[in-house]
Amino acid sequence: GGFKDEVRLANDANGLSLRKEDAMRRTYSQIGLDERRKIARWRTAGLSVAVIAEKLGRHRSTIFREVIRNMFVDKQIPDLSGYYCVTAHEMACEARSCGSLRASHTFDNR
Repeated sequence: GGFKDEVRLANDANGLSLRKEDAMRRTYSQIGLDERRKIARWRTAGLSVAVIAEKLGRHRSTIFREVIRNMFVDKQIPDLSGYYCVTAHEMACEARSCGSLRASHTFDNR
C-alpha cells in the first residue's frame, strides 16, 4: 500500500469515507432551526466552521455560506452583529419564501 491507501484507510477509520457510491447516496437537505441553534451555540463556544460542519455531517462550505448569508449586521451598534439562530432562520425563510410568506405575498394579476 502506498500513500493513497494510507489516506483511504485513515479516512475510513475516521468515518470520512470518500467512496463515489457514498457520495452519490447523499441527499441535499436544508438547514433547519435545530441545526441553526447548534451552529450559533458552537460559534459562541469558539468552534471553527470546519469542526461545526463535521459535527453536523455537512460540508464546511455549507456552514460558511449559512453563517455569511444569514448573519445579523447592526451598523449602528456593530458589537451586536453576529450569527443568531432565530434571526438566521427567519432570513433563510424569507430568502426562499417559506409557505407562510408565499401565501401572504401572492398577487392576483387579473
